[in-house]
Amino acid sequence: MRNVNLAGIFLLLALTGAQAAEPEEPTLPAMKSARAWLETIDNGKLEDAWNSATDALHAKTDLARWSSDVTKRRGTGTVKCRRGLDFELFSDPDHVDAIFVTQFVDGRVIGERVGVADDEHEVSHVISYKVTPAPKGQSAPCGP
Repeated sequence: MRNVNLAGIFLLLALTGAQAAEPEEPTLPAMKSARAWLETIDNGKLEDAWNSATDALHAKTDLARWSSDVTKRRGTGTVKCRRGLDFELFSDPDHVDAIFVTQFVDGRVIGERVGVADDEHEVSHVISYKVTPAPKGQSAPCGP
């Protein structure tokens, strides 16, 4: 009986070890702020997303043009899931670009890059947003 139990344990360990581990998602506070901001857009609250961004984003365009551009580049539809891939640091230590891959229910996959900077109170605010093609070699974050 003991040999059977040990064999079962070894089999279970072998099977568990054979599964590929999912890469961990970056967890910087800026990544969390960027994700929350993207979820505002996901929920169709473009004006809220615009209003919560800084003047750095506002200086580039106006709300109507920005909303139209975001809708055109992202498309419409329900987000199935999103995964944070990486972040890029800049010479300004308070500025981070958070990089995500987003999959929609209809199967479309896009890249999203959200620039985030901390204010003098160390509160993160969105300063830029760009929709990109899905990163090369990046599979859909939700699977098939």
